[in-house]
Amino acid sequence: MLGRFIRSCSLIAIALLAFAAWVHLAILDPTNVGWLLRGQDVGQNALGLAAYLRVGNWPGTHQAMLSAPEGTNLLFTDSNPLLGLVLWPFARWMPPGIQVIGLWLLGCLMLQVLFAWLLVRRAAPDFLATWLGTALLTVVPILFDRIGHSNLCAHWLILWALWLFVDSYRARSPWWWAAVLGVAALVHPYLLVMVAAIWASALLATLIERPREIVGVVFGHGLVVALVVGLMAANGVFAGWFESTGSFGAFPMAIDALVNPANPSYTALMPSTPEDHGRAFEGFQYLGAGLLCLLAAAGLILLLVRAPLFDQARLARFCWLIPAGIMLTALALSDHLMFRGALVMHLPLGEQWVDRLDPLRASGRLLWPVAYSLGLIAILAAYRLHPGRARLLLAAALALQLIDIAPMLAAVRTITASAEDRRIFVRTPDPRWPSIVAKASAIEFHPPNSIRDMALLEEISWRAMLGCRATRFSYTARKSAVTRARLADDARRLAAGMIDPRHLYILLDPAVVPPALRSRIERIDGIAFLPASMPGQPIAGCR
Repeated sequence: MLGRFIRSCSLIAIALLAFAAWVHLAILDPTNVGWLLRGQDVGQNALGLAAYLRVGNWPGTHQAMLSAPEGTNLLFTDSNPLLGLVLWPFARWMPPGIQVIGLWLLGCLMLQVLFAWLLVRRAAPDFLATWLGTALLTVVPILFDRIGHSNLCAHWLILWALWLFVDSYRARSPWWWAAVLGVAALVHPYLLVMVAAIWASALLATLIERPREIVGVVFGHGLVVALVVGLMAANGVFAGWFESTGSFGAFPMAIDALVNPANPSYTALMPSTPEDHGRAFEGFQYLGAGLLCLLAAAGLILLLVRAPLFDQARLARFCWLIPAGIMLTALALSDHLMFRGALVMHLPLGEQWVDRLDPLRASGRLLWPVAYSLGLIAILAAYRLHPGRARLLLAAALALQLIDIAPMLAAVRTITASAEDRRIFVRTPDPRWPSIVAKASAIEFHPPNSIRDMALLEEISWRAMLGCRATRFSYTARKSAVTRARLADDARRLAAGMIDPRHLYILLDPAVVPPALRSRIERIDGIAFLPASMPGQPIAGCR
């Protein structure tokens, strides 16, 4: 019992040490929210969940506070539908405006360690080799780089899907796949696509290897598809017409992405060719020097070291992932082939295909399942060696990995550095703001453009959420045709001098106000606004 406890603690230590190196521990405090409102996408994630906990329509994921009056779903505010559904029943006992992103990130690392351990433990010769393999599947740069999109830190979903896939018995069970696909659908659509690719590979293997079971397989997995479609519908995916951004191919993975950190400050050992922000972030697929060296060693091991039949069969099963890997790689590369930071070739898709692929416009992310499969194969190959040599190889790979990505961890950790400052409102510190917001029934932002000043947008919206006031514009991943038309009408009405006396108008650009109204513009904290002239009411149903 004592030995099992020590082993469990040593595995938990991987997650805790990685978490402490990755982020500031102050983000674990649910009342510490100011660090989220500094103009990053993670702020919208927290805002969407906070609004949902005040006015959400549980068990649905829609809320009417942001992008009012039609509102939007948690999925489109980059929030976490899974957490929203779990927390909403307890919201009446929770203070408004808390954040759980810090706890979510810690949970993601814990689950990353769990599924990494499940993937390697049966093949490892002893616990030390298991621990080293688990650590290598945890300290992966593509995970740490996603701190700005906390939902996408759920790489454990990919490991969970791989754990199902590598075991032919589990891979045949539709109920296991219903669980992982259902959770993925409630976390992030890109993770759903990645997990679905692994599921499709397992289904293909089952249909070909067991043709006599085709009726039962099709029926069982058909129910899985129905479940996923139902969850997507509940998340509002089919609720409205969403206009294409025409930006597929703007965020591709480079051909050399596995070996190129694309940011010189992210590596201590490997050469790096800088790329622009969109490609360097969404297309970031760098494995780290340790895993790259282990992959090279694995190639030699697989060629030169004979293995038991069971081990050969386990590695051979990864061949079923090749079709999915090719598809994901092609989407990740998109129609812009990049190498060493430069465009090598553009493959014109045509406007129709660009629009169809728009839901996957951040396509550079899609290689993650391939990257984790390569890392897992490399670790399993190392286990073919004599236990002492396997441990030595894995320990060397882990040491190289940690040395190499230490600069990256330091750079990424600065994103949460402001958590040490407990202030919530940096842009709007004046004590008059709560009463100004409380007088209005809704807040408008003009022009309705989040890029112009996202930090201000987040702070005012957070104040509105605390005061149960609606905001008519909010940054969302997708806007329905109804929302776009209503925002255009709001802008036209302001330009014509037709203002709602119950609305507070935050002027990101005062020039949008017609001359007849400019004398009514007030300023606090350097922010121009038109105050509400008549008292408004809080949004209905706000808790």
